[in-house]
Amino acid sequence: MKKIVSLLLAMAMIFCLAACTSSSNEPAAPAEPSQPAETSEPAAPAEPAEELPITGQKDTLYLSMGTSSIGGSSYVVGGGLSKLFNEHIPGLDVAVEVTGGPQTNLELMDQGDAEMGLITAWAAMQAWNNEGWATHEMRNHRTVAPLWCSYFYIVTRADSPVNTLADINGMNVAAGSPGSSSDLIATELIDFFGLTPKSYSPLTADAQKDGFRDGTLDCIFIVNGNPSPALTDLQTTNELKFIRFTDEEMAKIKAEKSYWGWSTIAAGDYEDLTEDYDAIALYQLLYVDKDLPDTLVYEMTKEIFEYHDDLVNVDQGLKDSKIEKIDTATTPLHPGAYQYYVEQGIAVPDAGMPID
Repeated sequence: MKKIVSLLLAMAMIFCLAACTSSSNEPAAPAEPSQPAETSEPAAPAEPAEELPITGQKDTLYLSMGTSSIGGSSYVVGGGLSKLFNEHIPGLDVAVEVTGGPQTNLELMDQGDAEMGLITAWAAMQAWNNEGWATHEMRNHRTVAPLWCSYFYIVTRADSPVNTLADINGMNVAAGSPGSSSDLIATELIDFFGLTPKSYSPLTADAQKDGFRDGTLDCIFIVNGNPSPALTDLQTTNELKFIRFTDEEMAKIKAEKSYWGWSTIAAGDYEDLTEDYDAIALYQLLYVDKDLPDTLVYEMTKEIFEYHDDLVNVDQGLKDSKIEKIDTATTPLHPGAYQYYVEQGIAVPDAGMPID
């Protein structure tokens, strides 16, 4: 029996071996041709970053510039500056705003309602330090460029009994709009010398001239350049008398109000000015918001000096717009403006050094 089982196992092994051999001799199925590897499209070169204009944004940048009442020097100069900037700086639109003057312009900039302003260095300093008329520190404004020197005129009609500053007691007097340089100086002087005019009115330049011509005003206080558009206009209808400070008054003002400068207007600069006229002098500068782009403010500063002759044609007072007059700055410069002065080799006063 064992022999039979052994025989059957041997036969089974032979059969399996034969089957395996037969299977291994069958030709293999042809391999499917391999597909060529997909080649990816070459990556497109990266688009260069779009260069933004000087304004720092793609869309038009709209800015508001505070000036003064219509007819004031700041309003005239502001119109010239806005035209210059709008024509030469792509993507910029500067609009001139009629305002009360430096104080109002500083308040608008402090509140974020204006990005630019024409302001006296004196008023800018008071706002920065919370002095004088200021009610708190205002530090949004940055200095850009000196523009022109303004002078404080005290004027009456040639036949008026007013001959000195003290003679305005009991008289009707007026200065510029509330917050203007003439309003700030006039009210300070009236208080300083204890004067008691019958009435004091802060008026627009046109209202001042109208009151002067119709006799409702006995004396007016004006802050303008030289020549003054307002006085040049008044001379066409009235003979003028320029009221001078006495030596004593001038000495007292200089001793206690050293933040005001002084300058002499030459005899003959006005038809009715027959002797040299010593006047309080205030430098007017352009200020901008501290957050305006450096590239934009640099370009504004550059345009002011490169197109100086065009600006002088707008207002002859701008002949005083010399780059060296940046030494009149009383508050920090905008970094963009500072860069321009450094490139031109112009010294900047300590008070004007940037802080941003």
